[in-house]
Amino acid sequence: MVEILVVIIIIIILALIILLAILQAQKKGRDSRRADELRTLVNGVQEYGITQGGIYPVQVPGADIQAIRLGNTIGKSSIPQDPRNVYDSSWPNYYYYAPDASDFFLCAKLEADGTTANPVYMVCSVSGCEKRGVNTCGMP
Repeated sequence: MVEILVVIIIIIILALIILLAILQAQKKGRDSRRADELRTLVNGVQEYGITQGGIYPVQVPGADIQAIRLGNTIGKSSIPQDPRNVYDSSWPNYYYYAPDASDFFLCAKLEADGTTANPVYMVCSVSGCEKRGVNTCGMP
């Protein structure tokens, strides 16, 4: 009887380890998609800047891309939704911030890196994309 209990406990522990690995892999996959979508948006904003003589759309910090209709401005038919596909004010969509017309930031909060207390963001600008622990776009 004891042997059966030990086997059951070992199976449960292995199942939990596998489940945690799968959940982490899903988070990394969604983060990868976020990074790809940000790069696509960056290309659109840069194309817009080229056609406008180096001037980018100006927007205040913390502006959700949907709210400022950036897609229409840069010629994209739609702006991607966050891969989690759930509205959650603590997990916003992609954010755009342009302190002036000569630079911009596009941001997304990442799941696999960081913690709830210290989140990590993928931040893209004129100079490229990088992970930062600083909320450059004023995201919630």
